[in-house]
Amino acid sequence: MKQILLFLALSLFLYSCNNTVKIQKNNSEASVNTDVNDLLPTNVIVYNEVNFNEQALPNWTLGVDSVYMQKLNEEVLQSNVQLYSSNVYYEPSSNLEMTDNDVRSNMVTNGLINSLYFIEKWSFNKAAYSFKKEIVSWSPVMEYYKEINGRVDSSKIIKKLLYDLKGESKGTEKLIASNIIYEISFDSERKTNECFNLEQFVHYIIDPVINGEIETQDFFDNSEKSILDIRKSLGYSVDSIETINSNTGESSIDVNITKENLLSVQAFIFTEDWVIDTKSFVIRKKIKSIAPVSTKIRTDENGDDYIVKKIIFKVNLN
Repeated sequence: MKQILLFLALSLFLYSCNNTVKIQKNNSEASVNTDVNDLLPTNVIVYNEVNFNEQALPNWTLGVDSVYMQKLNEEVLQSNVQLYSSNVYYEPSSNLEMTDNDVRSNMVTNGLINSLYFIEKWSFNKAAYSFKKEIVSWSPVMEYYKEINGRVDSSKIIKKLLYDLKGESKGTEKLIASNIIYEISFDSERKTNECFNLEQFVHYIIDPVINGEIETQDFFDNSEKSILDIRKSLGYSVDSIETINSNTGESSIDVNITKENLLSVQAFIFTEDWVIDTKSFVIRKKIKSIAPVSTKIRTDENGDDYIVKKIIFKVNLN
């Protein structure tokens, strides 16, 4: 088990807007109540998995401080950390407590830990344009190949949550990674959220930008993004078509305006700092920026559909 758990420490690699700001983003302002949550209902639960080996873009990798991950491995082996049961279906588990023997029974000899799984409460304050995540629990994810008649089938990968870590902070906090960058996609085929209105959230993020109330940047080079470029990225276009009257010979211009399509935004890329409690191993996230991602279906010359993703902009958060 120690060898497999140590893989967690070795494999924990992640990568770590054009107008004056008119919406107040300073949480210290007394006039802004940062406890307000405009996501309804109030307790919005979001499930997401951060995979270390399958990032969408290259060179998105900065090491997580492995010291406290190694310490977690040792504490788990010595039963000094309270663990809770998880299940393979990636849903909130019961509060059944686990022992190190329970963890051992979840281990598979040919399994690898390539990701962490988070259950979080999300809150967004429109007035302050502030976004918070409260981690309900997190778990290492074990991946292994399915065996059929004693043979390993490399085409069938099974995932299992080893255990949940949750609770209150008990010790000091240690920064384990800065500028972690990862994408959360709201794929309808996966259980990603509970009672979460994606369309509403997209409007909360994008509307103030299009209205010129929030500054944005290009995701890759941090240059300023114009509102027109953002609208075009979302599908906005203005086409002028000249028509000639066959009877009079006079020409006229018809203007066809295509509005931006916010429904194309199905994912977000977050840049965060992560800290871990040195005793309870509870993780806390500080969101530094958010970037909406549009997803569109295109068809190639053979008639086959393929997905095209585009990062619309990046907004830095306080």
